[in-house]
Amino acid sequence: MKKNSAIHSLSADKRLSTIKKISWIFLNFINNNLRPKEPNIKNNFIREFHPSVTSKEIQEMCSGKSPSRTIGDLFWKELDWIAIKKELGEINIFDTGCGAGNYGVMLNHFANGINSYKGIDFKERSSWSGLMKKYEFLSFEESSSSNVEKLFNKDSNLLITQSAIEHFDKDLEYFYQIRNLIKKSKNNILQIHLFPSPACLWLYLFHGIRQYNINSINKIVSIFNNTKSYVRIYPLGGDQLNKVHFRNITFPRLIGKSINLNSSKYKFEIEKALGFDNQRFSKNPSFYALIIHSNYKNKIFI
Repeated sequence: MKKNSAIHSLSADKRLSTIKKISWIFLNFINNNLRPKEPNIKNNFIREFHPSVTSKEIQEMCSGKSPSRTIGDLFWKELDWIAIKKELGEINIFDTGCGAGNYGVMLNHFANGINSYKGIDFKERSSWSGLMKKYEFLSFEESSSSNVEKLFNKDSNLLITQSAIEHFDKDLEYFYQIRNLIKKSKNNILQIHLFPSPACLWLYLFHGIRQYNINSINKIVSIFNNTKSYVRIYPLGGDQLNKVHFRNITFPRLIGKSINLNSSKYKFEIEKALGFDNQRFSKNPSFYALIIHSNYKNKIFI
């Protein structure tokens, strides 16, 4: 059983020597351009995402955030939460790699109320205690993605990751654990995972272990072949959003210049890029969103 979707296990989250940094870039470049040995994910699994938000909403949402984080948050906001609640009943979120835990609060707002949210991360965050005091439905635990099968709440029905699986040493092992949960529980379980595309190799440079192309996603999806599941893949963002990221984040970092993601100029660039990318299907998305819905009653992602 292969536990890592990439051809290497070098992590840019750790201190790498110059030689290892060069190796990391080279190996990820090779990995991102590998073609699948088995039939590719069918085209009818892929959907387009065109956010229908106002200028004001974009301006508010992109403040202080990277372009890919902005388009990701727009994706979470635009989900049909009414349909999700109708299908799952009470929403109980399990978030692996939750970081500071802010998505528990954000998703509760977008969904107009959730029943519970459990976030785990390899490192305890100082924000957790304050959030748990303020919001009773939130809970957090310090743990690795390799232990999630032991930590799942029995009523967890919405399993999510946000910019997390690229950091997991054994990303496929994480999904094998979810498959085991699905087979054991028979519960209606929805997974939503947002992760970097190959474009992020050059935009973020040294970040995590890997990026994900269709070949990588295919390795994840194939784990659920023998379950009652359907899959949807949403490319998020595109060429123009990537250019905004390079101009405002990548290049300034390369030359040691400060970064300002709160300026009106930056917000205008984000809005303009989103409008442009919204009109076409890009072969170079900024991020991907993967949805796997198992033991479902109704297909809510058409």
